[in-house]
Amino acid sequence: MALLEQSLASYRAISLDEGRSVAQSAIAYHDTYPDDTHYLAEHILAQLGNFVPGSLAEVHCAILDRQMTWANGFLFLGADASVQDSMLALLDAGVKDGRLRVDLVCGLGWIGDEIVRWRFAEWSLSPQPWQTRDAKAGYSTRVGGWELTRDGNRRAPSFPDSYSFFSVDKATPEQIPSPVGVVKYEQDRCRWSERPLLTLFAINLTDPRMAFFGASGDRLRLGMCGHCSLQTPIFWNFDFTGRMGWSEVNPQTPPDDLCVYEDEDVLSLPERRLVVGEPRTTLVETVARYWDPGLTLRVQSGWR
Repeated sequence: MALLEQSLASYRAISLDEGRSVAQSAIAYHDTYPDDTHYLAEHILAQLGNFVPGSLAEVHCAILDRQMTWANGFLFLGADASVQDSMLALLDAGVKDGRLRVDLVCGLGWIGDEIVRWRFAEWSLSPQPWQTRDAKAGYSTRVGGWELTRDGNRRAPSFPDSYSFFSVDKATPEQIPSPVGVVKYEQDRCRWSERPLLTLFAINLTDPRMAFFGASGDRLRLGMCGHCSLQTPIFWNFDFTGRMGWSEVNPQTPPDDLCVYEDEDVLSLPERRLVVGEPRTTLVETVARYWDPGLTLRVQSGWR
């Protein structure tokens, strides 16, 4: 953990020029070791995308030429019009490689300019032959942090505010109590599995850091079932006084394909072990960091 934190701190301290130099070195490493099964070059490029905006600008063409696929096209974040045109041309020509196709479509979502918005709006009305479950217009825009409205315009599905969480063991007295309580098991039970419901987030709406909600209340609880919620959507009733409960919108019986697990195989989360940390420096800090521990709070703006 200490080495990971040192590594991330190093990336945060990199200047734009240094980041561009490191990106060039990552491409050179990929060329020297094209069969590297640890994907070191891709990891480095993704970390630069996380923490050093603009550092990949000079290597986007190289990434595309080498067909480097990673994290649903995240390496194309911020690519310019020439790279975008090349990606569109590959899709229009009918690229055969399924993984590359997903990265191209999602990569366009990460670019997200007006031309991309127009093309995605066009594709949503007239699905393309290459579209699959993982390479759909709607899915790909959400991967890139935006979505199309019904009239073809662009909207952000979440607030721009983004906070990290860290262990309560490392918190100072001033950081406790946290404005967001994380994980608390309740007495109420899931109507499908009969297992205890849990409050995943209990948010103090009066804390200045939570002002972005714009809610006229004092408390918001967001819940889940540790057994069912990870398999299928579950709807909840809630208000801004802290009340939360099962919604009658849910079917009376669970879906036929819902797996029933033994208690020891159901997700178990420790209670109240995380507190809110500092705001993220960029909204993409945690993208593609699959094996890093940690949790981020971002809230969909359409929840109202």
